[in-house]
Amino acid sequence: IYVSNLWWDKVERNADDYIVSQITLTAGEGKTPRGIHVGSTAMELSNAYGKGQMENDAGEQWCFYQLGNKLLSFGIKDSKVVTITMNYDNGAQE
Repeated sequence: IYVSNLWWDKVERNADDYIVSQITLTAGEGKTPRGIHVGSTAMELSNAYGKGQMENDAGEQWCFYQLGNKLLSFGIKDSKVVTITMNYDNGAQE
């Protein structure tokens, strides 16, 4: 879990106000509301969330889903989910 005071000046918050800006799962029993967890297959991910936006970055495959100011990302290796990350992004440029 990462906390930050990102964009505090752009969203009418105090510089000392921190928010949870990222949650990353790499193991354990955590799962998404649609039942996807580290170890789920790429097919289970697709069935639960649809196609998503795929990206290959430095030899890693990622599948992204964006809803409003939240970005849900799944790292995939050998057709299995190995990382789940949820980021907050209000679209502000730093």
